[in-house]
Amino acid sequence: MVYDTREAWREASNLAHLAVRLTPSLVKMMTRRTSHVRGELKTKMRALTASFFGFRTSRSTVAIKQNRDLAESLKDGSCFAFKIECCIDEWLTGVKEDIKFSSAAYAPVYQVHLTSLRRFDERTSAYKLLEKICDNVLDVARLHAGVHLAQPGLATPVSFADTVFEDAIREYEAETRDAQEGGLEGQEE
Repeated sequence: MVYDTREAWREASNLAHLAVRLTPSLVKMMTRRTSHVRGELKTKMRALTASFFGFRTSRSTVAIKQNRDLAESLKDGSCFAFKIECCIDEWLTGVKEDIKFSSAAYAPVYQVHLTSLRRFDERTSAYKLLEKICDNVLDVARLHAGVHLAQPGLATPVSFADTVFEDAIREYEAETRDAQEGGLEGQEE
């Protein structure tokens, strides 16, 4: 996890043209919310999975068999490589059953997909396909988030002011202090 965080920090720093040292406390601050983000993603994808892939909410034997076959076919080979696996796993029995997403359970899946993406990037580097796909995904995400794309010549990227970092550090220190005080209060009982 720390290696991926460092890699992401380095890439973000390069994109923002900043030279901010990644400290252990920043790593902790960045990774503290990842489970929440994963949970939110899973919640949003769960609602879309059935309609997007064509799973049917039914107890009929025919629908259950179709759902099971569809889930298995989506997970088969590279056909599934870039879809949300946990949401599809919920349909593997043919009837939707909630599965708690955990990084421990899906870390191997993530590593397989990450390796596939890296291999894809290497094999298609002359065409810069992965870069184009990432740009497209970013544009779609910005569109859905309501973030307007910068028009060339209209806006200059602005880096974070030092006060933003100072505020983040103060927030982290306050949370740490509150957690320590909460631990001390718990010991007094």
